[in-house]
Amino acid sequence: MKWVSRCLLALVPLGSVGLLCPVPSAVVAARRRRRADWVAFAGFMVLWLLWIADLAESPDGGTGLAFAGSFVLLVVSTVGAALHSLLAWSDRPQGEL
Repeated sequence: MKWVSRCLLALVPLGSVGLLCPVPSAVVAARRRRRADWVAFAGFMVLWLLWIADLAESPDGGTGLAFAGSFVLLVVSTVGAALHSLLAWSDRPQGEL
């Protein structure tokens, strides 16, 4: 059952094409309440804000390096958030490393 919820949470950024990339890390951080999870959430929020600013600056996608930068932000926000939601959960007790 744990893997089903992890997979469904990973589908959020994939289904929204990165638009909802901070959601899985926010859920992980809220449930686990660890500093590292909140840092990951903040990182995905910064990535999301950069992506939104990039879209506002060049809504047509741009060409050359501008397009490459937009593509990298899209891939990292989408795939990175999905992988984080799948791999961040740990079955170890909180005291163990």
